Amino acid sequence: MSFKIGARVETEKGRGVVEFYGETEFAEGTWVGVNLDEPNGKHDGTVKGMRYFECEPNHGIFLKANQVRLESRGKSGMRLPTSIRKDVRSKISPVTSPKMTPSSSTEKLKTMSGITGPSAKKQSKEDMRESTGRLGGQSLSQTTMEESFNASQKSQSHTDETPLKSSGIPKKSSIVSKLGSVLSATNAEGKAIAESLPLSVPLPPDMDERSELEWLRIQHKDLSEKLESLRIKRKEDHIKLVEFERNRIQLESLLQFRAKILEEQTSLQRKLQEKEKELRDVLDSKGNENDSLAEIEERLELITIEKEMAEEKVDILQAEVEAEKQRVQELEVELDLLRSEMEQAGDGSFQACLHQRLYCNQWSSEIEQY
Repeated sequence: MSFKIGARVETEKGRGVVEFYGETEFAEGTWVGVNLDEPNGKHDGTVKGMRYFECEPNHGIFLKANQVRLESRGKSGMRLPTSIRKDVRSKISPVTSPKMTPSSSTEKLKTMSGITGPSAKKQSKEDMRESTGRLGGQSLSQTTMEESFNASQKSQSHTDETPLKSSGIPKKSSIVSKLGSVLSATNAEGKAIAESLPLSVPLPPDMDERSELEWLRIQHKDLSEKLESLRIKRKEDHIKLVEFERNRIQLESLLQFRAKILEEQTSLQRKLQEKEKELRDVLDSKGNENDSLAEIEERLELITIEKEMAEEKVDILQAEVEAEKQRVQELEVELDLLRSEMEQAGDGSFQACLHQRLYCNQWSSEIEQY
């Protein structure tokens, strides 16, 4: 069982307020530090030179959690007779305000304790009516708290309607709903405590002065304790509201950051698609270049073969040219011989020799063709 700081508790040493809850250096385990109402403790919140909380001397004590219990909220002390309690219940009116101060009631109780006779009794009744009437005349702050929370929740509803992709960040609506449920629970507790407060009650006419004063003291003590509980609740509510506002601002900044991240992600995806398209185009062009390169290599091989054949043909033609040159030289030699023979012989013998030479050349050419 855990205890909140400021909670009213009951111990074997008496009642008090929780000032510390947790582990200590003087002993192992979890301890509850209590500031007792009466000087029945052992220290002032300091143990072995280590201060854990502040209180009056002999008002502080450390106990285990199983030795401490929350203070009951039921009415304690003297109880009125059954007939008087029924008359009191019939005249109860709702109390709606936790904002009350016991100072004026305390002072008036002290004043009443020193007054004797009928005037004291009359004065105490009027003062009690005034103090209890003041309790019924003030209003709770839970309604204002709920209205401000609902207004802030409505003003932020348009942000929740924007569709967002799933990520590690929780949705704003879930956080707001959780905070709203916490605030509603605390407000409900505050209302329940406020409704349990003793209401404006007329004093029974048949009570003597001593019993009346004792009854008033008991009622005042109950009111003071419950008022302290309400103050603690309101302080916790204020802390929760501050935490809610801080979480709301942090959530808005996270949502803005998330929107920027989504925009950058979209931009990066678009650039990635463009780069993939460029890569596919490059690969396609490279494939085409590979095909063209294969064709060029085939053509190069063909050209090389044709070149080799042409070189062989050139060699053959060169040999033929050389042979023709040699034949031309031979023919020139024969022509010179014929000219010399023509000069030595006459025209008839020259023509006969010429016909004979032409016939021999024709006959040799025909033999070469076969």
